[in-house]
Amino acid sequence: MSPSAVKHYLQARGMAPMSDLVNRFGCDAEALRGVLDFWVRKGRVRELAPMQSACGSGCSGCSGSSCTTPALRAVYVWIDEPAAPRRIIALESHLTA
Repeated sequence: MSPSAVKHYLQARGMAPMSDLVNRFGCDAEALRGVLDFWVRKGRVRELAPMQSACGSGCSGCSGSSCTTPALRAVYVWIDEPAAPRRIIALESHLTA
């Protein structure tokens, strides 16, 4: 799992909970947190408030215990690159009389 692999996955999905990232990359949450923190520092990823502890559907689609593990409930969002900042050049007006 490389930072670029996580980048491409989040770009394609837009957002993903930690439980999904753990399943996708087959590693533990702490290893992924290091990569995600890298992208957070660069301003490319934002961590949203954790999802609710249980969705109530009872489908076990989130591998059972991952819904109740706080570290796996965090949701990460990829932030598209902002537009390049506009460069403002101050012009001085020299009027002669």
